[in-house]
Amino acid sequence: MLAPEPQPRFPVAWCHVCSRIALVHRCGLGNGWEVPRCLHCDAPLEDVLHVTAAELDSVGYIEHKAEEGCGCGSGGSGCSTDGGGCEGGGCATV
Repeated sequence: MLAPEPQPRFPVAWCHVCSRIALVHRCGLGNGWEVPRCLHCDAPLEDVLHVTAAELDSVGYIEHKAEEGCGCGSGGSGCSTDGGGCEGGGCATV
């Protein structure tokens, strides 16, 4: 029997600029170091946690399949469950 495929995990951290838990992207510094940054405002972040797609809802994101697209028509860059629409949240593509 094959082992079940692991669930994807998404990096999140508290952003003091956005005042919310935000998805994280990593920015290379060119010297081998990467800095975790807020996906929304690009501020540097600390204490990154990794959550499953099922846990994204609890931090203000919705899960959708890439082939479904984002409901706001922005190509996947702004749906949210916090009422922020295209401005306040983000889609997590799985």
